Amino acid sequence: MRKRLTRPRSRGGKGALKRRKSLIIAEILRNAINGIGKTRMMYRAMLNFDQSRKYTKLLLDADLLQWDSASKEYRATEKAIGYLREFDDFQRLRKEVDQRAKHLDDLLRPKDSSRVGEESVPLHA
Repeated sequence: MRKRLTRPRSRGGKGALKRRKSLIIAEILRNAINGIGKTRMMYRAMLNFDQSRKYTKLLLDADLLQWDSASKEYRATEKAIGYLREFDDFQRLRKEVDQRAKHLDDLLRPKDSSRVGEESVPLHA
């Protein structure tokens, strides 16, 4: 699945992209389904140390992630599996909306004037 990126509101170099919070959460939870250590989770989700701590706390507090002290790994909870199902449904809907918006934009484009026997009509006289 391709990550959806948005432009940053603050920090970051010129042209830097920022991932959506929901994408980061989904990435962490997917990696934690079978258990994942702290460092591997941080690297797989492409987070720095501070971001990793912030998201880990958020997900633990929301009961989407649990710490298994025996294996020293984080594991996704049943609630997390439900979150991922909802997230995937939302992503499918978003993709459909994007496709429909593109179709609407295409309908607004002027006709191709290179076709034989057709004239293009200027939008503004």
